[in-house]
Order: sequence, then C-alpha cells, then structure tokens
Amino acid sequence: IGAFAGTSINSTDADGTVAIGYQSAQILTSGIGSTAIGYEALKTATENDYNTAVGNRALYSISGSSGTEGEANTAVGRYAGYSTTTGGWNVFVGSGAGFANTTGIYNNFIGSNAGGSNTTAGQSTYIGWYAAYYQTVGGNNVAIGHQTLYGTTGKNNSATENVAIGYQAMLKANHADADANVIVGSEAGRAIT
Repeated sequence: IGAFAGTSINSTDADGTVAIGYQSAQILTSGIGSTAIGYEALKTATENDYNTAVGNRALYSISGSSGTEGEANTAVGRYAGYSTTTGGWNVFVGSGAGFANTTGIYNNFIGSNAGGSNTTAGQSTYIGWYAAYYQTVGGNNVAIGHQTLYGTTGKNNSATENVAIGYQAMLKANHADADANVIVGSEAGRAIT
C-alpha cells in the first residue's frame, strides 16, 4: 500500500511480506516474511528474510544474501537501524537506535539514539537515551541508563565486555583500556576512558 511499495516483488519467495508506505520494500524481490511500514522502510532490501521495519527509513540500507545476511532484524522508530547492511538478528527500538550499525549482529538497542554510532560491534544490549551512543566497534557490553557507556566523539570507542548501569555510568569510556568493568550507580566510573 503506497506509491512504489513492494513494486519489485515477483516471486512466491516473498510470501508473507507486507509493505505499507511510500517506497517501502521497493526493490524486495524474494525476501520472505518481512514487514515494512513507513516512508522508505526496508527500501534497499532485495532478498532479505524476516525483517520488521516500522518507521520513517527504518532498516533503509539492509542488503545481503537470502538466508545468511541482513536477516531477522527488528527496527521500530524513525531511522532505527538505518545503515544496517548485512547485520542480522538485531533489535533497534527508538528514533535513531542503531543508526550507523552496518554488520553488527545480535544487538538490542532500546531508546532514542541508543547505540547510534555502532558500526560492527555485536552482542551488546544498550537501553536508555543515547546509551553507548559513541561506541562504534566495542561489543559484548551492557549499558542501561541515560548516556551510560556514552563514549567520546572522534575516538575509536572500542570498549568491550562492560556492564554499566546508572545515569552516565562510564560516560567517557572510549577504548580498550575501558574493558571488562562492572560499574553500577549514577555517574559511577564517569572518568574511565
């Protein structure tokens, strides 16, 4: 439903796919069981299966081979998971959540701009407004709270294997020296870089 929505579907391999909104799932040809609701949601997907994109340009850049790449992502919110290409099995909920993710897998980012700069890191859970926003390549983290594990602009931001819970806990963590910590409390570990 909508101009150019699902216009390339040409196969029963796209069974169960729903496209609602201008150019949603526009070039999808054989992706099975996907849902695209919103302006240009799931726009570049061609043969990706079981993705759910709800929101303006959610999962816009998804690509990859059927059955192996760009599979089973859920993105709800404006620009949620926007840059995800071959990353799979991710959950992005909130405006800009997981925006820069390209190949990261098994992530759960919930909150406005949570994990917004993540590119390739996987297996992380970020919950809260701008939680782990500048963490780009560090994975296996848990960050719960407003700007928790936020990172620093212009840095590599590769902190890994951390658990940070609380308002701005581990706020400035940005590289490998900030690995394997458990930090709990409001502003706890803020100066760890």
